Amino acid sequence: MNTHGTFIIIANPSSVDLVLLEQAQAVFRPPLMSRVKSMHLLTQLLDLPRTQNDEQVDAHRLLLIFWRVSIVGMILNCIETSHDNWFTLAGQPIADTAHSFTAFMRLHRAQQVLIWATILGTSFTQLPIRWLLSLSAIGTAWFEFSTAYWSGANHFHLITYMVIATSAGLLLISFLQKNAAETSEINLAAWSTILFVRWFVVFFMLWTGINKLLYGTYFRGQYLAALAARPGSFHSFYRFVLTEAEMEAISDSPFGPFRFQSWLAIAAANVVYVSEIAAGLMLLIPRFAVWGAWATLLILVGIEAAARELVFGTIMLQAVVSYFPKFFLKRGWQMCVFAYALVALYFILRLLDSIPDLDIT
Repeated sequence: MNTHGTFIIIANPSSVDLVLLEQAQAVFRPPLMSRVKSMHLLTQLLDLPRTQNDEQVDAHRLLLIFWRVSIVGMILNCIETSHDNWFTLAGQPIADTAHSFTAFMRLHRAQQVLIWATILGTSFTQLPIRWLLSLSAIGTAWFEFSTAYWSGANHFHLITYMVIATSAGLLLISFLQKNAAETSEINLAAWSTILFVRWFVVFFMLWTGINKLLYGTYFRGQYLAALAARPGSFHSFYRFVLTEAEMEAISDSPFGPFRFQSWLAIAAANVVYVSEIAAGLMLLIPRFAVWGAWATLLILVGIEAAARELVFGTIMLQAVVSYFPKFFLKRGWQMCVFAYALVALYFILRLLDSIPDLDIT
């Protein structure tokens, strides 16, 4: 090989020529090897949330059902985000200029619900357009994500990521099927997508736990005490947890300092971030991943008891149940759809002013 990068054929190579040739090959080998090692490292990282029972199910079917349930979750998100806009119209004419933007948002969210319902319904037909449905889901989710990135809640980001990731996985599988790929390649693409979704759960648990630790507002329960001091779901919850004297001391100090006094409340506040970090780490170890999923579910129950963030809770429930693939295919997906339907029914009844406000978000 000369300085211009072209190869020279050596008819009778001497020992010196062979040494020079090996040196030239060594120059070009490290970048290739480094890329191979990088891909191997990425593969190992992607495989971290894997459980010991994953290979016992049809990965493609699991991904398809998970995608459909995610679409149901996106429909719930559209209804929930429209809730405030819709119910403020009660008793007010649509033409009222004070509610013109609210009326626009009402129509916009209704249009989004119709689009997602169409994508979901069409996926049950025999039409060979699954690749088009996946592409439509990616486009629609990305449009919603780009227009509401800064104002969207955590559950909005989570369900959007889930829809985009699973849609991309199904799009890749459609491409592989069109090119007559082997079953092993299709299963690999499906499992890679499911594992990528599980990384959302891992990231959420570690991120929220580490943030609580770094901010230090849980050491004396300052953040939770501030929430308990004002009317809302936390106030109602801590009325049954704290003593009457401590609750009055917190509520009668509108400007603080907000902190718990009882050791039990302080210990419970510190358990929050410790358990979140511990669960996130357990989810990364195949031997303990299932236990980490159970721990995450218990943490979600505690969060919902105090915060009543049922939309976030149901979306996280679906993501966590992916750690139980056999159960998800048999009963888990039905449980998730039923949970989505119940929460959606609550918001619809609230829109009609048929039930009182239970401070559920």
